[in-house]
Amino acid sequence: MGWISVKDKMPDKYVQIIIYDKVMGVTFGYYGDFKGEKWYTDDVLTDAFYGNNSETQLIDDNVLYHVTHWMPLPDEPEE
Repeated sequence: MGWISVKDKMPDKYVQIIIYDKVMGVTFGYYGDFKGEKWYTDDVLTDAFYGNNSETQLIDDNVLYHVTHWMPLPDEPEE
């Protein structure tokens, strides 16, 4: 599967995906609504759900503002 434009379709919330942000480039992350519906880098869910005391600052620092495309992760390899 290739890149999907955010104009065409949004991903399910809180599902790890590959994101393209015009400023940050390619990164792993999520679409969610911790503080409004936004794109977040992968670090947000890990720290927010596992008790990081600086959750609010972490979320603010890991918001992606220039996302244009996303794609699902590939299937895990078969052994």
